[in-house]
Amino acid sequence: MVNSDKFSFFQRIIFKIVTPFLSDEEFCHISLIRWDVKKPNLKNPKTFNEKIRWLSLNDRNPKYHHLADKLRVKEIIKKKIGKDYVVKLIDHWNSPNDINFSKLPNKFALKTNNGCGTNILVKDKSKLN
Repeated sequence: MVNSDKFSFFQRIIFKIVTPFLSDEEFCHISLIRWDVKKPNLKNPKTFNEKIRWLSLNDRNPKYHHLADKLRVKEIIKKKIGKDYVVKLIDHWNSPNDINFSKLPNKFALKTNNGCGTNILVKDKSKLN
């Protein structure tokens, strides 16, 4: 497999089609190959990515669902150590179509609640497309 930068459009489409039919182990293996060039070792993980994937397969603590939810984590932190440790939330929406950009400040971070690597850091709202 090749690095994700070189992951072809065709390979991405196939990955999306096949993913629902894969076991957790197969998905972890294929997604690691997608991001790392070498074959991953999930039986005896060495790299950070291998260890994270190993944890996702072998540590099924139900609390992780709450901790993966950015909005819920803010509430947990407020209760545990106080609101002073929580970054200010401007607003939240259920759909990108619901965002009223005119009400947002000139600089802000736009984040999805259910993913990673999808954040948009806006330094100048007037340049946002």
